[in-house]
Amino acid sequence: MVRIQGIEVSVLVNGIAAQEYESRDEEEEGQGTHTVTRYIEAVSGAEFAVQYEIRPDFSFNSELLRVDVLIDGKYVDGFINEKVEFQRHARRLKETSIGAREVSGGKWTLQKFKFSVINTS
Repeated sequence: MVRIQGIEVSVLVNGIAAQEYESRDEEEEGQGTHTVTRYIEAVSGAEFAVQYEIRPDFSFNSELLRVDVLIDGKYVDGFINEKVEFQRHARRLKETSIGAREVSGGKWTLQKFKFSVINTS
């Protein structure tokens, strides 16, 4: 689990938090940025999700907080969190992104996150 300024983020594989490994460049990333890189094991063909929790020690600097989910550098999902909702829920909010939402032909679809099948020979 990664924690940045009162927000915790985890990748769940088959519903269980994945073991995370730090980036070798961690010292450079963590200083003054809102970006952290972690690596996890890709389980061949397994579904996964990205979960975040805004914790009580998070300090809202505005009325809204936008959380974007990027996978392999590509935007796949996002959430808008209101300060008033944070306060209403005992100063703790949790959201889970299970896939990328797309609209095609006027209809919304959900493409669940899934690791590619890894073939070894």
